[in-house]
Amino acid sequence: MKLERLPESVLPTVVLVSGLCLAIFAGSLAGAGRTGTVVAVIGGIAAMAFFLAIRQRAWMLIPTFWMLSGKISVLPLPFSVRQLGVLFALGTFLLLKAFKIIRLKPKMGLLDIWVGIVLVYLLTVFLRNPVGVEALGAAKVGGKPYFDVFIGFASYWVLSRAVATPREAFFLPLLMVGVAFGEFVLNFIARRFPFTAGPLTKLYSGISALETGEVQVAAAGEPMSRQAYMMSMGTYASLAAFSFWRPFTVINPLYLPRFLIFLCAAYAILLSGFRSAFAGMMAAFLIGSYFRRGTVEVVRAGMLGLPLLVLVILLQGTLFDLPMPAQRALSFLPGKWDYAAREQASGSTEWRVVMWKAMLTGNKYIENKWLGDGFGFTRHQLDVMNANLLTGDNATQQENLLISGGVHSGPVSAIRFVGYVGLGLFLIFAVLVARRAAQLIRRCEKTPFYFLAFFIGIPAVWFPVNFVFIFGSYGDDLSGLLMTVGMLKLLENSLDAHEANPRQAPVPIAAKPRIQPRRPQYAPAGRLG
Repeated sequence: MKLERLPESVLPTVVLVSGLCLAIFAGSLAGAGRTGTVVAVIGGIAAMAFFLAIRQRAWMLIPTFWMLSGKISVLPLPFSVRQLGVLFALGTFLLLKAFKIIRLKPKMGLLDIWVGIVLVYLLTVFLRNPVGVEALGAAKVGGKPYFDVFIGFASYWVLSRAVATPREAFFLPLLMVGVAFGEFVLNFIARRFPFTAGPLTKLYSGISALETGEVQVAAAGEPMSRQAYMMSMGTYASLAAFSFWRPFTVINPLYLPRFLIFLCAAYAILLSGFRSAFAGMMAAFLIGSYFRRGTVEVVRAGMLGLPLLVLVILLQGTLFDLPMPAQRALSFLPGKWDYAAREQASGSTEWRVVMWKAMLTGNKYIENKWLGDGFGFTRHQLDVMNANLLTGDNATQQENLLISGGVHSGPVSAIRFVGYVGLGLFLIFAVLVARRAAQLIRRCEKTPFYFLAFFIGIPAVWFPVNFVFIFGSYGDDLSGLLMTVGMLKLLENSLDAHEANPRQAPVPIAAKPRIQPRRPQYAPAGRLG
């Protein structure tokens, strides 16, 4: 055995011996009747086995489970599935680096510097406004967003040290769509068969007869008719379609399979009732078209897509009536929409504007508008919010959102937490991420990473506009943006490795066009059809 490969043999041996010791320990506990501890030990053994199986591929857990914000209820852990995936990947990479199996040192660039600037500024905000947890009797509580930011940074740290093979890059977006579809199916079952909601919720907290997203929507003063659990599945599916194929062909009925996928994804987004999700789908369509073949492609796609949308609007209320959530999502367009759907949508906008004015005028909800008040709230404010929950009316729920900072506006929430200075730093950061994503999409053309580049890059390019003008939440979006930077670093690492050693595993045959069999093996998926 070569000495430089010794760590690769030591690590599996250490893990295997540890697993055997845990198995013996579990047997002794079972004999003593300590079942709960046995389950925990078995979980540890399973985690070790899983670690041995994936090792350097542990980074894939981060994007795959990023959308799963619920918890696995049977585990005695306070972490969501997303957080568990990130923490497992972080622990795996730290262990692999300790044994020098992973040697990649990420290149420092402007984005990395800006990550440091944003996080150092957030640290100063925390030091000025320290926050703890209620259980420890802290004067200011509600510091969970700081942990979410740490999860985002951990994902950035892991992904910036990972490399994807062409095969992994191809299947990762499909895996993410599959996870979104799986959550959709479970929620659908729980809603259609309420007796299954209890058992399913005991497995995963993001599932119930009135699923989590709708309950949160109702608490925010929004109508209960929206089927929020459909949004992720529709968004991921439409994004994958626009990434894998030319958007022009996706909305073209002549390409029937693609068109049916688009219809299903669009219908799911409309049933979710979120105008922001519908706007995001349209933006993905236009951005994908632009990066394929420039402005001419955008015009061509618009000439096909606009008549289809106009046809739906004209037929609505005449030949058919769309479900209420769909009418609500489209009510900003001229058409024969149900009065209640239109009023709900306009009332939601007015409801948000009232909160924004309340936040930005006076100092009741924001004491330091220039530097921010940090995450969290005082114990007195917590008592007020708990009392408001007992009333359940819109005014008190609105008050709770004003106190917590969840005001459905990216800039206003940023001012609440980090002030105008933090908002400026964050916006510059978001624009830099969007620019880098656009550059990598161009660089990935004619490589097997084209599909993944679009899947990551399109949301990154759209994010600054969405955050400022449509919907945003500083804490959640900062964590997500850090993960996006990590994915961009992963993509750059993978391109560098591919260019240094182009004879890697080819893209699956399914990505190759049937009508041009002589096309090179690595023909970009986006040029198909």
